[in-house]
Amino acid sequence: SNQVDLDPEVMLNYYKGQQAVERGFRFLKDKSFHVSEVYLKKEERIEALCMIMVLSLLIYSFAEWKLRQELKETEQTVPNQLNKPTQRPTMRWVFEIFMGVIVSAVTDGGTIIKTIVHLSDPQITILELLGSQCKKYYGMESTAECGLTVISTIFIPLTFIVGLYGMNFKYMPELESPWGYPLVIALMVVVAIVMLTYFKKKRWF
Repeated sequence: SNQVDLDPEVMLNYYKGQQAVERGFRFLKDKSFHVSEVYLKKEERIEALCMIMVLSLLIYSFAEWKLRQELKETEQTVPNQLNKPTQRPTMRWVFEIFMGVIVSAVTDGGTIIKTIVHLSDPQITILELLGSQCKKYYGMESTAECGLTVISTIFIPLTFIVGLYGMNFKYMPELESPWGYPLVIALMVVVAIVMLTYFKKKRWF
């Protein structure tokens, strides 16, 4: 090290810790990750590539830790390479599990609808444990969640309309009109129908 003021014990711990870091980069030599050979001449590009690889390894390691932690807390398992239950799968094996995912693309009126078909039980378990964002990416957001989201979104403009006419200002012409109440109700119904139609067209539920 170029830090001459380091304590020998600290330097020894750093040296021993290199093994864990170097072990994380083993996947670069694994052809299953399809990492192409890259030749760089400039030092700046080499540094940039190293930074990208470190960030990639950070995400890789965090995802592995997250999955193992969730498996341990929920007392669940996924099958390993020998089809035996494990709570400590590697992310490399997780990638292998997801290599068989099938994406179905259907064109409907110029709109391309992509769906994931034939997800296996281990794949569903892993997605459930990794969180809602991963589930949404694979189209696994539950019907209940979609319904609650749609209902909440529809009530936002309706709540605004109700709040607007609930301010009790003295000079509000609509309040004196005999048609004021039915017109406001009709407006709220129209807004709800328009939003539901739009959501249905977008296939959000």
